[in-house]
Amino acid sequence: MFAPDWIAPEAHRPLRRVEYEKLAQLGAFDDERLELLYGSLIVTSPQGPAHDFAIQKLNRILVRALSDRADVRIQSAFAAGDDSEPQPDVAVVPLGDIARRIRQKLYCWSR
Repeated sequence: MFAPDWIAPEAHRPLRRVEYEKLAQLGAFDDERLELLYGSLIVTSPQGPAHDFAIQKLNRILVRALSDRADVRIQSAFAAGDDSEPQPDVAVVPLGDIARRIRQKLYCWSR
């Protein structure tokens, strides 16, 4: 039987973010909860009512506290580099950052 620890570290080829996104678009991960971190697919923890309640409560607190100074994103993936696309439970991002990036990406796709 082959064991994963038999693979030499230099033999591992990390997955690039663009490859991960393409595989996700094709439905390769539809039945799995995964994140791409440093070129590796990481299985994320299952969520439950307590987890959902905590995120909802934190979202409410942050949105009120930050008002029009920043956006609060809930369980939204972001491009953290060429080899990572984490999906944090809660992220605070600069205002307009998402809209600007979407416009840039749509512009690049339409060219």
